[in-house]
Formats: sequence, C-alpha cells, structure tokens
Amino acid sequence: MSRVISVVGTAGGVGASVLTAALATRASHHGAAVVAIDARPCGGGLDVVLGVDEEPGLRWRDLLDAAGTLDGAEIFGRLPLSRRCGVLSFDREAPVVPSGEVLLSAVAALQRVSDLVFVDAPRAGEWWEAEVAELSDEVVALTGTSVPALAGAASSLAHLDAVHDAVWLACRTDRGTTDLPERLAGLLDLPLLGAVPTDGRVATAILEGRPPPGKGPYARAVDVLLSTLNPLLRPGRRPA
Repeated sequence: MSRVISVVGTAGGVGASVLTAALATRASHHGAAVVAIDARPCGGGLDVVLGVDEEPGLRWRDLLDAAGTLDGAEIFGRLPLSRRCGVLSFDREAPVVPSGEVLLSAVAALQRVSDLVFVDAPRAGEWWEAEVAELSDEVVALTGTSVPALAGAASSLAHLDAVHDAVWLACRTDRGTTDLPERLAGLLDLPLLGAVPTDGRVATAILEGRPPPGKGPYARAVDVLLSTLNPLLRPGRRPA
C-alpha cells in the first residue's frame, strides 16, 4: 500500500491546493506513480489547479454509489492525467459528495496501484475531515507569513495536531522572511518540513490553466520537501 500524504492550509489563501498539486506533479516527474485527490468539495478544485478541469475522465460523482472493494487499476485508468499524475476531483457543475466510506474505499483502492497518494485535505469542520485524518500517514500543514495567516496558525495547528498522528509544518514565505519558518516551528513545537517561496510564475500558471511550473524557485523548494518526505515512505516512520 502506498503512503498517503495530506496537505492542509492553516488559513484560506495560503496555497495548500497549489502545494498539493506541485508535490504530486513533481513526484510523478521523478518517476513515482502518483494520485492527487481533491477532498475539498467546496474548494476551488484541485483539477483546476492542475489544469485538467475540462479533461474527460472519472470524477467523484461517478463513485457516488460505489460499494465494497473497488478496482484501483480501473479507477486510475479512467482518471484525467496531469503530467502523468492521476487526478480525482469533483464535477464543479454538480459537486455531489460521496459518503466517507466511499472516500476511504477509493483511496485504499488507489493505494494498491500507486506509489504515492497526495490529498488536498479539508480544514477543520469541513466534509471528510475525520476520514482524511484516518487515511493520512503524514499531514503537511501549510501556513503563510502574513499577520492573518500567522494569527490563524496557532489554533489551526493545535487542532490538526490533536486530530492527526503526524503533522509537519511548511511555510510559504515572502522575501525577507528567511528565518521565520524555523522560529514558527519552534514556537508551535512542530517539525519543520521546509518553506516554499511566493513565486509569480506559479500564479501565472494557475491563471492560464496550467499546473504549477516544473522549473524555478517554487519547484526547487517542492523538490526539497519531497526529499525530506521520501524517507517517511517506509512504514512506521513519523516526524521526529
């Protein structure tokens, strides 16, 4: 069974969906068989971030009545692909939400046929929060450095640490905030996964309907995050 790594934002607008998309596509670029799962029915759409929202393929609506053990190979084979990464997201015109049992069954099926599963995870109180907590091996909690983002980080991270077994802190940084991630991780007593920079090319790519770019400072930072997460792909490892 592959590992499930969930990404959740500690506040709106910090870029958790973008980071999920970037981790998934960079991992697939390095040769892993990857699935990116949208677990936020009221979010902007992981398929939108990955540029496959208009591509044909299976969506959550197609699994609404699924029951029992699901065929992971069949599901994976019907998913829209973004840079070789399979994407399971919602139909924005009819965003029906299957049961939590369907979510767990679908993820388990996809774990059997992939190397990594990345989840754009719900925030506190959203649909599927408990189910995503159950299936996640690691959680990457992304915060920003603005005053509102930092104000929301403490309460959000306290909740995440109580709900999830293994939480990493990641920080989206602006120029001039190089030491803030380490200080914040120390204050919150969480292991620091790393930082990703604010990169105008990422915003441009999303606006143009393309996934996060595979080059530039953001992509390099995501590769560093993946290099830290990779040892955790062995069973039993948790953030120190």
